[in-house]
Amino acid sequence: MNRTYFIVAAVLVLSALGLAQAQTPAGKPPRVAIFFTSPPKNLLAYEKTFIAAMRELGWSEGSTVVYDRAYPAKELRNQEERRVHAAALLRRKPDVIWLLSTNNARAVHDETKTVPIVGAAVSDVLRNKLASSLARPGGNFTGVTNIGWELGGKRLQLLHELMPNLSRVGVLVLGDNDKHDPGTHAEPNNTKQELALVQETAKPRRIAVFPAEMNNPRDKDEAITNAESAFSELAQHQVQAVLITHVPTFQRYRDAILKAAEKRRIPAVGHRTFFAEDGALFAYSSVLDDQLRRSAVIVDKILKGTSPGEIPIEQPTRYELVLNLKTAKSLGLTVPLEFFVQVNREIK
Repeated sequence: MNRTYFIVAAVLVLSALGLAQAQTPAGKPPRVAIFFTSPPKNLLAYEKTFIAAMRELGWSEGSTVVYDRAYPAKELRNQEERRVHAAALLRRKPDVIWLLSTNNARAVHDETKTVPIVGAAVSDVLRNKLASSLARPGGNFTGVTNIGWELGGKRLQLLHELMPNLSRVGVLVLGDNDKHDPGTHAEPNNTKQELALVQETAKPRRIAVFPAEMNNPRDKDEAITNAESAFSELAQHQVQAVLITHVPTFQRYRDAILKAAEKRRIPAVGHRTFFAEDGALFAYSSVLDDQLRRSAVIVDKILKGTSPGEIPIEQPTRYELVLNLKTAKSLGLTVPLEFFVQVNREIK
């Protein structure tokens, strides 16, 4: 081997090792907190995707990184409970906090302005004052923002393509009169914004829009009661399909919602692809797995020394239309070719 080449190569290797050592705290691996405010039942898949992406980036659990899994024993329903949960986590001194939702981001951000926070699917980061701008967040929050309620009009457009004779559509929105959970106040605002987009899209298509409120339930039994009440109202309006607005509450209790729709043979359209997997006619959203993996890349940058305030907040770049053919067949619907060619994935 050429002696000069060998010396240069050796210097580069030693420099890289020195940089890696400089970016890793001496004596112990960095601590990444996984912050959730619901029991792990419905969230382990998200954690699994995130940790797999971290592993691909070279972070091995137990040796080069430690995960502090902050799962509560029961669902935390309001911002006060979420902040208490966040404060307890911060006392364990994590190096980075990774999370999903907007309310969780707000709770953690209320408790610390120094520990880096990375969100994988956080909506309205500027309105919620989590960052100064998307390009230069400026503080301790960064990650991947979510595009959810903003797609309400697009979902109606797709529904009209699937059902060309659509003239009456229902929209499931979160009720405002939720006295026992004041911490979810951001959700009704978003659901109303989504309703406005649906109404705007419906007007030139001469589609009548009928919103129905479903109040935030305390538990599964109350979710069934609330969903039944909302769909009874929609059935009275003789709606031909229902759009489920992008609300975390509706994600958690989608089984009750979809059963109420199935009972009345009303096609339901979801805002995350797992709605279609669970029986909705179709769903259209950004690809959450992509967001989870991109958030791991951002955590990797922070662990290697980049300030979160200098890492631009990313937006979703890929969207997925998932059609449940089994549901379409059970409802006697024929899928037009114009719609079918847009489908990314089919549930048979």
